[in-house]
Amino acid sequence: MAVALDVTATVHVRLRLQRDALGALGPALACLATAETPSAPGDEPPSCTVLVR
Repeated sequence: MAVALDVTATVHVRLRLQRDALGALGPALACLATAETPSAPGDEPPSCTVLVR
């Protein structure tokens, strides 16, 4: 029984960490998806910054 609780707790923590990571990456990925295309060859698109705690 103790092993089953340990596995359940491990899975719960892993899912929470994955959800937190996706929550932190979501704004950064959205910023990249909406970034304007460079106006001339060699120009870099604007950088995106996101606060991650």
